[in-house]
Amino acid sequence: MNEQISRLYHLAWSYAESDPEYQEKPTYERRCVVQSRIFAELIIQQCAEICLEANDHQNILRYFGIK
Repeated sequence: MNEQISRLYHLAWSYAESDPEYQEKPTYERRCVVQSRIFAELIIQQCAEICLEANDHQNILRYFGIK
């Protein structure tokens, strides 16, 4: 897994534990659902920041190591 994607994945996993949705029903399955949502949000936030910096979609592809 690309280093940046891996970092966001692990960050999302740690955020999932403190998410109110997870706290309501703390099961492994619920944590995975919450983690997936947070992971997607982190990717979108990172993409938005990259777009603001350079207005170049290639920057996003390079950042995440996608060809």
